Amino acid sequence: MTGFHNLLSRQLKKHGLDAGDRSPQERAFLDAVDAAYRMADEERALLERSLDLTSQEMLRDLDALRRVKESLSESQRFLESAQEVASIGSWSTPLGPGGGLLMSKECRRILGLAPEEPLSFESFVDLVHPDDRKSYLLSREAAIRGETAYSLQYRIKRPDGAVRWVRSEADVVRDEAGAALKLIGIIQDVTERRELEEKLCQAQKMEAVGRLAGGIAHDFNNILTAMKGYTFFLMAAVEKDGSLYRDVQEIENAAERATALTRQLLAFSRKQVLKPAVLDLNAVVAGLDSMMRLLIRADIELVTTLQPGLGRIMADPGQVAQVVINLIVNGRDAMPDGGRLVIETADVPAGAGPLGSPSVMLSVADEGVGMESAVLSRIFEPFFTTKEQGKGTGMGLSTVYGIVSQSGGHISAESVPGRGTRFIIHLPRLAGAEEPASLPAQPAARDMRGSETVFVVEDEAGVREMLSRTLRGQGYDVLEASGGEEALLRCEAHRGPIHAVVTDIIMPGMNGSALAERIKELKPEVRVLYMSGYTDDVIGRHGVLEPGTPFLQKPFTPRALGEKLRELLAGAPA
Repeated sequence: MTGFHNLLSRQLKKHGLDAGDRSPQERAFLDAVDAAYRMADEERALLERSLDLTSQEMLRDLDALRRVKESLSESQRFLESAQEVASIGSWSTPLGPGGGLLMSKECRRILGLAPEEPLSFESFVDLVHPDDRKSYLLSREAAIRGETAYSLQYRIKRPDGAVRWVRSEADVVRDEAGAALKLIGIIQDVTERRELEEKLCQAQKMEAVGRLAGGIAHDFNNILTAMKGYTFFLMAAVEKDGSLYRDVQEIENAAERATALTRQLLAFSRKQVLKPAVLDLNAVVAGLDSMMRLLIRADIELVTTLQPGLGRIMADPGQVAQVVINLIVNGRDAMPDGGRLVIETADVPAGAGPLGSPSVMLSVADEGVGMESAVLSRIFEPFFTTKEQGKGTGMGLSTVYGIVSQSGGHISAESVPGRGTRFIIHLPRLAGAEEPASLPAQPAARDMRGSETVFVVEDEAGVREMLSRTLRGQGYDVLEASGGEEALLRCEAHRGPIHAVVTDIIMPGMNGSALAERIKELKPEVRVLYMSGYTDDVIGRHGVLEPGTPFLQKPFTPRALGEKLRELLAGAPA
C-alpha cells in the first residue's frame, strides 16, 4: 500500500496541500486506508499463490485422470481380447419393463449382431432356436424366482442362419426385500465342445456296441461250427436225390447266411482275423472296376480319379475290396434316379488328415438323397438302416467301419439332404517304396485222411464233440480236453507222441496261445492249429493274425478242418 500512500500525497500536493497541513484525523484516516490496502495486497499475493498451487494440483489431477483413462482403456482392450480368446461375452439386463439389453463386443460377435445394433430381451429371445425357446424361458424364469441357478445351454440361430450352441450363466441382483432387479451374466460359444462331446459319446457307444456284437458273433460262430459239422454228417448219411437231402441243404444254406452275418458283426467289432499285405490302393480299385460296373445301374456314371504314384498301405486285400464294394452299393442305393458316383484316391501329408501321420485317402461320393444330421450320426451302427424292411440288413457301413478301424484307419462321412453323401477313409501310408505283395494262389484240394494223434481242446462241448467225431472219421487218433488245465494233465499222462493240437484261442482260465507254449515244453515236436470265433490281442496286436500262424476262422466245415490239418502235418504253408 506504500505506493497508494505516495500517490495520495502527490495528489494533495498538486492541490496545494502539504502533509503538515493535515489534521490528525486525516492522517489517521490515511494510515488506516494505507493499512487496509497493505492487507489487501497481502491477501492478493496469498490468493495468487493459492491459485498457482491450485492450478498445479489441477494439472496433476488432470494428468492422473488421463493416466486412469488410459489404464481403463487398456483394461477394456485386455478384457475384450480375453473374451474373444475364450469366446465369452458379458451382458446385463434390468428386469423391469422397458429395459434394454447391454452386451459386450464379444457377446454381439457370438450372436452375429452388429456392434451398435439395439437389442431388447424380446429381440434376443427371437435369436434362441425355436426348438429350445420354451425350455430357455422356463429355465430363466425358474432362476429369477430363485428355484435354480442361472446356468443354461441352448442353441441360437444367428441372423446369417448359422446355428451355434451357447452356455449362459448369470447372477440375479436383488433388493433388500429379495425382489429381482437385474441379471448380470456371461455367454459362451460352446459349439466345438458340444461337437467333441457328441463325437466322444458316439465313439463310446460304437465301442460298446462293437464289444456286444463281437461277443454275440463269437457265440454264434461256435453254434454255427457245430451246425455245419452235423449238417455235413447228415448230408453224407442221406440219399442225395431224396427230399431229406434237400431239407438238409436248406439248413446248410441258412447256416451260410448266418455265417455271412456273423462275419459282418466281427468286422464291425474289429475282432476278425486280418491277413495284411502291402497294397497299392489304386490297383485294388482298378481291379474291382468290372465288378463295380456290374453292381451299378445304367443310369449311374462311375468316375475314378486316382492319384498317380500313390503311397502303399498295409491292409488285408479282401477286406479293402469289401470296403470299396460296400460303399459302391451304398452310393448306388442312395441314387434311385441315377447320377455320378466318384471314387478318388490321394496321398495326405502328415498333419493334414485325421491320423496325424502320412496317410492314403480313399473317398466315395454320390449325388443321391443325402442324410439329415440325426441319421448321419448313426450310419455306422450295426442293424441301423433307412431302407424299407427286407431291403437292407444295416450291416454294410458298420462292416466298413470295423475293417477301417481294425486296419488302423479313420472313416468319416459328409452329407447334405438332397445333395449327396461322401465317405472319406484314411489309411496309414507306409514309409519307403515297398512293392505290393502278390495274392497267394488257391491251394489244390488235399487228401483229408490221416493217422496221427491230434489233441482237440475246446470249451464248447457241442463243438468239441463235432471236431473229435470229424477227425476220428478221417482216421486220426483223437484226445479231448475242455480247457487248458485239463489238457496239460492229459498231455503229461499220454505216453505216446502228440502230432498236433487243435485249440480254441479264447477259453476260460488259460488261452490257447499259453496252452500251446506249455504243451510244446512237454512235446517239442507238436504242431498247433488255432481256431476261434474271433481273435483278440491274445494272438496278435489288435486282432491281426501274425504271418504264418496256422488258423481256422469259425465257423468252418469238416472238410476245411481236414484240409488245414493235413497242410499243417505235411509241413505245407498253412
